[in-house]
Amino acid sequence: MHRRLWGTLRVRVTAAAVVLLTVALLVSVVALAGFLRRTIVGNVEQHLDNQINEVAAMARRGELPAAVTPTGRESGQIQVIDTDGRVVARSSGVATAARFDVLARPAPGARVAATVDGVKVDGDRGEHYRVVARSTDTPSGPVVVYGVSTLRGADRSVRALKRASLVGIPALVLLAGLFAWRAVRRALEPVDAMTAEVDEIEANALDRRLAAPAGDDEIARLARTLNHMLDRLDTAARLQRRFAADASHELRSPLAAARAQLEVGLAYPDRTDWPATAANVLDEVDRLERLAGELLDLARFDAGTAGDDAAAAAARRERLDLVEVVGREAASPEWRDLPLAPPVVEGDGPLVVVADPDLITRVLRNLLANAARHARSKVWLEVGADGAATAGRVAWVRVANDGPAVPVGHRERIFEPFARIDDARTARAGGAGLGLAIARRIARAHEGDLVLEPGTDGAAFRLTLPLAP
Repeated sequence: MHRRLWGTLRVRVTAAAVVLLTVALLVSVVALAGFLRRTIVGNVEQHLDNQINEVAAMARRGELPAAVTPTGRESGQIQVIDTDGRVVARSSGVATAARFDVLARPAPGARVAATVDGVKVDGDRGEHYRVVARSTDTPSGPVVVYGVSTLRGADRSVRALKRASLVGIPALVLLAGLFAWRAVRRALEPVDAMTAEVDEIEANALDRRLAAPAGDDEIARLARTLNHMLDRLDTAARLQRRFAADASHELRSPLAAARAQLEVGLAYPDRTDWPATAANVLDEVDRLERLAGELLDLARFDAGTAGDDAAAAAARRERLDLVEVVGREAASPEWRDLPLAPPVVEGDGPLVVVADPDLITRVLRNLLANAARHARSKVWLEVGADGAATAGRVAWVRVANDGPAVPVGHRERIFEPFARIDDARTARAGGAGLGLAIARRIARAHEGDLVLEPGTDGAAFRLTLPLAP
C-alpha cells in the first residue's frame, strides 16, 4: 500500500514541492543570517572606526586626554597603547579592566580588525566582541588606538532569526504541501475522469470517445490524442472483423464445394464418376492451400516481416538487375498464352536494386496474373528509372492492360485484402483478392511502393524500387 501510494503522481509532485521549498527556505535562512550578521558587524566596525579616527586625530595634535568617552560600557571602548606597552588613554568600562592589545600590532599607519571571544576583553565566555586597531604617530611617538564593541546585538538577532525559522519553516512547508496536493489533485481530476472512461471502453464498443475538456492545455491535447488512438483502434478492429469475415467466406466456398460433391457421390455411389469427383475435390483442396498460404504471407507482411524475422529477410536480399528479372519472368511458360507484348526498357544500362529475388518475382507474377484476368487483347510491360542522377533515383516496372478501367472510388480499395470491384466475378475466376495486397506489402517492405496510375485507359500498375547505390 505504501509503495502504491508513493508511486502516484500526486504524492511525488507534492513531495518534490515540499523538499524543494524546505531546501530553499533553509538556504535562504542561512544566507539571511549571514547577511544580517555581516551588516550589524559592519555597522559596529564603522562606529569604532569613527571613534578611533577622532582619538587618533587628537593624539596626533598632542591633545589626547587620559579618559576617552565611550558609547557604552561594552561598546565604543577605546584604549591607546604606546610602543612600550603602556596604556596612555582608556575609556570607562571594560577598557579599565582588560587590555585590548589581543591582536598583532599593526604596522605604522595600518589598520587590523578581528572578532574575539569575550574572555579576552573582560567579557562573558562565548560572546563575541569586535576589535579594531589603528597605528598612528604622536608628538611623543607612535601609538596604537584600539576600539572594542560587543556583538551581542548581532548574536541576538541571528538567534532570533533561527528561532523564528524553527517555527516558520515547518508551517510554510506544511501550507505549501497542502496547496501543492490540492492543486495537483484539481489538475489531475480530468485525467482521473478520462481513466475511468477508458476503463469502461470494451473491445466491442470502440466507437465511444472521451469527453475532451475545453482549451488547448496538456490535458485537452491528451484527450484528443486518446480519441485519435481510439479512432485508429476502431478502424483496425473494423478491418480485422471484415478481414475475418472475408477470410471465412473464402475458406468456406471451396470447403462447401468439396463437401457437396462428396455428399452427392455418397448419396449416389453407383452413378458417381469417382475419379472426376476426386479431381474436383483436389482442385478445391488446391484452392484452400493457396488461400491459406496467401493468408499466412499477408499476416507476415502485416507483422513487418516476410519470413522468419527481419534479419533473415534482409539476409535474403541481393543486387538484382530489374531489367533481367522482368525479362526472365515475361519469358516464363506460365504466360505463354497471355497476349503479352515484349517488355520495353527505357534508358541505358542495367537497373540494379537490392531486393529478395523470390519476392520481386512474386510481385511481377501477381501483377501479370491480375492483368491476364482483365485484359481484352493485350498486356504491356515497361521498365525504367526516374530521379536525379546523384541521389533519390528509383527504378520502376509498369504492368498495363487494355481491360476495363478501375473506378475512381476503388483505386485504393483494390489493394485491400479480399477486395473485388466486379460483383459478378466469381472467386474461382478472379482469385481471392489477395494478390495486389501482398504485392503492395512486398514493395513497401523494400522501401518502394505499388500504385495504380490515374487517368489511363484500362489499368496500369507501377512498381517502384530504390536503385542500389
